[in-house]
Order: sequence, then structure tokens, then C-alpha cells
Amino acid sequence: MLVPLPLHASRLLISRFIFHNSTFWSSESSKSAALIFHSLVGYEIWRSGVHLHVKSEYYNH
Repeated sequence: MLVPLPLHASRLLISRFIFHNSTFWSSESSKSAALIFHSLVGYEIWRSGVHLHVKSEYYNH
């Protein structure tokens, strides 16, 4: 279950680069694309965390 973590880490690094790249934020379409990207990454991290929690609860019983 630790396999997705490097993928999430790389996506976070990419999103940080986009966030700090001022030229990327010059157009409105890039802003909306970055917002969608950030929300998708956040949702994937939340979903994987919930899945890990449910799996650990299942094995504890």
C-alpha cells in the first residue's frame, strides 16, 4: 500500500513548481487548470488515506 506514495510526492512537487512559477499564473486558463490539479491531488491523497484506515480496521478485527 506504500506504492502510491512516491507518485503523490512527485505530483506534489510538480504542483509546487507550478504554484511558484509566476509565468504559469499569467493566464486565467492556467490558473483554473492548476486549481483542478490541486483538488485532484488532494482527493487522491484523502482517498488513499481512507482506504489505508479501512484496511487496517479490517485486519485489527
